[in-house]
Amino acid sequence: MKDEVQQIKSILDKSLLDEDPSKSFKEVLPKIRSYSSVDSAWTTNMAFFVKFKKGGTMSWIITP
Repeated sequence: MKDEVQQIKSILDKSLLDEDPSKSFKEVLPKIRSYSSVDSAWTTNMAFFVKFKKGGTMSWIITP
């Protein structure tokens, strides 16, 4: 699970640095949901949330 968390973190950190983070979040959502350690994942206009099966919830927030 630790490796998957690091992979997810890397993907979403890169999305935050994208020219349009909100669009990038929507594009990577299916990939994040496919990880076996992920219970659920969702995005809003300003944030991305990942709830893990054996853990808590992490979020990435777009700051204006």
